[in-house]
Amino acid sequence: MSNNSGGSGHDVHSFYGKKASKLIRSLKEKIERREEEFSTRPVPDMCPRYGILGPCPAWDVFPTQLAALDQAEQDPTLFVFAFESSTFGGAGKRQFVVADPRVFYDNFRNRPLAQRTAYEVIPVHRRSKLYFDLEFEKDLNESKDGVAMTKVLISIVQHLIESTYNVPCPHEKIVNLDSSTSKKFSKHLIFDLESIAFKNNLNVGNFVRSLCEKITKSCTDNSTTDLTQSIDHDFHSLFVNTKDGHKALFIDQGVYSRNRNFRLYQATKYGKNTPLLLAHDATGFTFNSNDEDIFLASLVTFVSPSCRTVTFGDQELTDRPKPALSSLNNVKCAARLASKSPFEELDDFISNQINGGTIRRWTYFDKTQTIVYTIEGYRYCHNIGREHKSNGIFYVVNIATMTWYQKCFDPECRGYKSAEWELPAHSVPWSRGADEADWSNNSSDESKSTPQNETQWSKEWWDDEYDVMMQSADIDLLGRSGY
Repeated sequence: MSNNSGGSGHDVHSFYGKKASKLIRSLKEKIERREEEFSTRPVPDMCPRYGILGPCPAWDVFPTQLAALDQAEQDPTLFVFAFESSTFGGAGKRQFVVADPRVFYDNFRNRPLAQRTAYEVIPVHRRSKLYFDLEFEKDLNESKDGVAMTKVLISIVQHLIESTYNVPCPHEKIVNLDSSTSKKFSKHLIFDLESIAFKNNLNVGNFVRSLCEKITKSCTDNSTTDLTQSIDHDFHSLFVNTKDGHKALFIDQGVYSRNRNFRLYQATKYGKNTPLLLAHDATGFTFNSNDEDIFLASLVTFVSPSCRTVTFGDQELTDRPKPALSSLNNVKCAARLASKSPFEELDDFISNQINGGTIRRWTYFDKTQTIVYTIEGYRYCHNIGREHKSNGIFYVVNIATMTWYQKCFDPECRGYKSAEWELPAHSVPWSRGADEADWSNNSSDESKSTPQNETQWSKEWWDDEYDVMMQSADIDLLGRSGY
């Protein structure tokens, strides 16, 4: 027998036969195709199936957060996870998986880092652990020690939890995750307490805001408080320089909105290589801990049924229906002078931002899910850090992304757009998601607040707004240059 097998002494083709060899090649090609398909599909249609005593094997993928939340509400053991990918129809576009967290993690941990762009969706009607998002820019805070600051914060939280709820808050129950880079300090803290859980993440937000107020008061008044009496630390160290030139706590207070998307353990942001991993200064879960245990402990809504439910603050959920927009059907749906818009809570929120001013006019644009408020009697511009002498300002609210920002009519500020701020939950009680609005089927693309999106409404609005101002002889709001 000829030796065509590289020294094995056997001819593979003659041993298996031509038909078998063809079958092997076909099988190999199928395996390669499946491998390629797996590597390019961030959210597969299937996942590992468990035995009869294992977790629920459900694995459903939805294009919208609302549909996923509705599905998960039917089974408290199922969670909603968001995935970002370029294969869903746009760079970073999200889809949503409903699955048991252990089933999800089996799939998630085996994926390449670039495809682990995933988030836990925190439903507003589920109980929540206490959690923090800590961050600051390193180049603006070269003298700051983020690890030391984190230790101070943990001491404060432990004191407040123990004194408020009379339960222990041990270090070994704190999940300390880090995704810092050379430019930015970034941490997540999740308090995986066995005895208590908050009613929802809105109550967590109330607790955190109260904590921040206590810290700020201790620093600004130089007065003795329960914190300063109980904790021997310099609270001033927790304040950092921000991009806009102000001082602020390194605690992000904007992560407690309804149905918040919170990045997962071992996940990275889309297009970046910065996974959220166990911190080197972690004192609870350590590098010897099981990865799945860390993952489950880091989930904000993975709460033991035996936990006592606690509340903080008086903020309750108000599930009133969405504003009726049946009469607002065009590209520019409606514009009204000196009248309430269908978004009463938004009107109230904007009114609270303009000390002494009033909303002169509101304009709603259906295609971009945007409402523009023209302001009268208040001219503070964030671009110049003071009020304009004569020209007015306006606020733009993106309902789909739940953000708002300021622009102004002054010619020197033309093109200026302030930073985008997140709307508080109470201003959008009819919304089901922090990054998805239940207004149209294509909100995921058009709802993003981008310059391209703004051009869809801005020119028509500018022209119309100028005509209205001219007719009412309120020239100062627009300026005398014909802007």
